[in-house]
Amino acid sequence: MARWIRVDESLEEINLSISNLVSKWNVSQEDNDRIFDKIVGLQLKKLRKMRKKTQTRIAKRIYPNITFQQVQKYEKGTNAISFIKLLKLCEYLDVSVDYFIKPITDLGYKFNYKGERNYDDSSIRTRPHNNI
Repeated sequence: MARWIRVDESLEEINLSISNLVSKWNVSQEDNDRIFDKIVGLQLKKLRKMRKKTQTRIAKRIYPNITFQQVQKYEKGTNAISFIKLLKLCEYLDVSVDYFIKPITDLGYKFNYKGERNYDDSSIRTRPHNNI
């Protein structure tokens, strides 16, 4: 049986995919890691389409040896994009890093897994640092 792959997703379909992923946030830390990569990838895909850029053009701007196939993997969330490459993308596409995590933070979700204890910074006592 042949599988048909839809090549051209609309911005509405991308936004729906992002919403579905965000609704699964905080199920587990492993899921959060996977969901985060997928959301960043979908945000990249959406921005690329809005700016009318090709995956090849994006690839060439990120790093000299990146291929359009690697950009595809970023957009699908199959591979995580490194922070330095994300910063290069932000410069090229003229957005802040916040753009990529906005679907998560806009709903007030935190990046610590809900099962982990969040510490109040004011309760942490620090020792003086030794100058080395």
